[in-house]
Amino acid sequence: MFDLSIAHIARVSMHFLDHEDDNAELHLTDEAMVLHDNEASSLLHQYTLKPFMNFEDYQSFTYHNGDATLNPLSIMAGHMFKQEEPFHNVSKRIAQHLFQQSTHQNIKSGDLIIALIQDVTYEDEVIDAIGIWKSETKDDFLKLLYNDGSYSIDSDKGVNINKLDKGCIIFNTAASAGYVVASVDRTDKSGGAKFWNDQFLKVKPLDDAFHETQQYLNMAQTFVSHRMSEDVEMNKGEQLGILNDAGAFFKKNDRYSEDQFQQEVLGGDERVIKSFQNYKQEYAQELQVDLPEQFGISNLAVKRSAKDFKSVLKLDKNFHVYIHGDRKMIEHGRDEMGRKFYKLYYEEES
Repeated sequence: MFDLSIAHIARVSMHFLDHEDDNAELHLTDEAMVLHDNEASSLLHQYTLKPFMNFEDYQSFTYHNGDATLNPLSIMAGHMFKQEEPFHNVSKRIAQHLFQQSTHQNIKSGDLIIALIQDVTYEDEVIDAIGIWKSETKDDFLKLLYNDGSYSIDSDKGVNINKLDKGCIIFNTAASAGYVVASVDRTDKSGGAKFWNDQFLKVKPLDDAFHETQQYLNMAQTFVSHRMSEDVEMNKGEQLGILNDAGAFFKKNDRYSEDQFQQEVLGGDERVIKSFQNYKQEYAQELQVDLPEQFGISNLAVKRSAKDFKSVLKLDKNFHVYIHGDRKMIEHGRDEMGRKFYKLYYEEES
């Protein structure tokens, strides 16, 4: 969606959030940084932009009343893009906003980097973006110093450029809908770590093919695996056959059509379709998501969910049967001695 291969950091400001003790403090710098060292600039570029090079899971700003333009970060990003006030001044307000949201006891101290990114390619346009990154983890490293025929060893702490803790990029497009945001949070998800997306950024999934496909895949997988057999009597082989057909449906089609899904995957069975519709409604209400009856299917979302649609029939400790195709080629029954069995039909073996 966005190409960062020729993008570069044009301006950068840094501030420090100190949460080491009960007296948390925000340390704001007086002016923006000036990067004179080309090697340091290259490493900063790798640290901040590389995690977003092949990004797909985009989001957008939201707000409690539904008007994304009132989101504080959306407003401040707009000021930066329009150059309505000095960049460094706005960076201070972003730091203050983050500090105000960082109230959980598990939130760590960290260096905050805020940058203007230029030459981002979006479709046929070149646009700007705003990057916000928080570095919370410092790694130990050795400095091996050679001088006049001898070595000395020293130690220090620094940022691992291959381990971004938290970061986001706000792209200058779709401003009225809350911009397009790419967010990364690789810290522990326990405790207060979710504050980055939930409290600070206040973002929601972008209403695009990736999220629509992802939601439907999750819903279909949980329905077939857990709910369907409660409402409709069927054996495990039939259940796994439907799970396999559901995964295959998303793989082979470019668009989702609910009528087509109900006929091809659910077999047009009114009992199963009714169970599916009831579960879909419950799922949408519980997670507060929209599940449209038609949408474009994202191949990336399908690939990421492939492991959830593996159909393996486990029979006691003796057999594992992998169901890959037509579920009509497997039958379930019970012999005269009461033993359960599956009958498999095939044309050739390999």
